[in-house]
Amino acid sequence: MARQVGLSEGEEMTQKIQMGSVDSNSIKSVGFSGDRGEKGTLRIQFSDGKTVDYTDVAYSLYKRLVFSHSPGKFYNKEIRGRFMPPKR
Repeated sequence: MARQVGLSEGEEMTQKIQMGSVDSNSIKSVGFSGDRGEKGTLRIQFSDGKTVDYTDVAYSLYKRLVFSHSPGKFYNKEIRGRFMPPKR
């Protein structure tokens, strides 16, 4: 199962991931670190400034998010609630 790692605004993510903007009111930008066709880290920066990393995410899910008609709706349907937060 994929993990969700959330940081509040101002905290720094250690892994550099190139981010790209999407046409959404709730999501500012998304990025993916990993090989195409493999699993990697999906990073989502929300419009409120919160950034969340999801690990063990398929590249195909990232592409579907980027090219979806509504990235916010796609996130709510396909990503939100499907990934458990890490145990601390």
